[in-house]
This record gives sequence, structure tokens and C-alpha cells, in this order.
Amino acid sequence: MIKPIDTIILGKIGQYIIEGLTEEEACILSEVSYDNLVALKEKNEDIRNFIAQMRVKFKYAHLKEMQTKKSEKTSQWLLERLRPEDFYIGARSKTPQTVNIIGTIIQQIQNDNTRPLISRTREDRLNQGGESNEDNREPARVIEVLN
Repeated sequence: MIKPIDTIILGKIGQYIIEGLTEEEACILSEVSYDNLVALKEKNEDIRNFIAQMRVKFKYAHLKEMQTKKSEKTSQWLLERLRPEDFYIGARSKTPQTVNIIGTIIQQIQNDNTRPLISRTREDRLNQGGESNEDNREPARVIEVLN
């Protein structure tokens, strides 16, 4: 049976959120519709602030717990999840993916594909009489990457 959301139910939802449940899970245990909670939050800033405060209390309780145990691994784990843009190691490695040129060439040979992977350099074109300006040389470029 779905109940209307009153202050008592809202208090239960808040307590469940502090204990780590999502808003939807808290609504299920409180026997209220999650859609009703969403609608209430859209209409009422106080309810939005209350739910946000409960989420912060949950995080704060865990931060305090982590500070008493002083585990470097646990701290890193939490920071990576709470602030991935600052602490997630994978976010810092913005190096472009390298092309496995040898693997691609082997794959082309096995598939009997004769299209070139690397374009000719400007120097090659000059040596074959295709261009006349010797000072403008381009490095070889990968023009196609096979999956």
C-alpha cells in the first residue's frame, strides 16, 4: 500500500539515506512512491535541501570513520569516487591511445588487404616529382586504423 509522504515518512526516508540507501530504496522501505518524492522535491525547496542534507550527513559519517582508521587505501578509494576529476588516477592519464601498427599490418596481410596504412611523406612525393618545395616536409601519417 502506497502512503502519502508526510513529515514522519520524510524523516524515515532521511534516516535511510543517512544509513546509505538511495532515495528510491528509502521510498520502497517507507512504502511511498519514489515518483511522489521526486514531485515533492521539485515543488518544495525545503524538501530538496533536507534530502541533500541527509546525503551529506551520510558522507560525513563515513569521512569521520575513515579518519579514525587512517587507511591510505580507503581514503584514496573514497576520494576517487567523490571527486573523480581531482583524484581518479585514470582521469589524469589523458594520453592518446597508441596505434598498434605492427598488429594492424599483420592483420592486413592476413586479410590480403593491400591498402596502405601510412601515407607517403612529402619527401617521397618530391623524389618522385610530385611536388617542388623541398623545405616543407611532412612526417608520415597514419591514414587508416583497422579495428
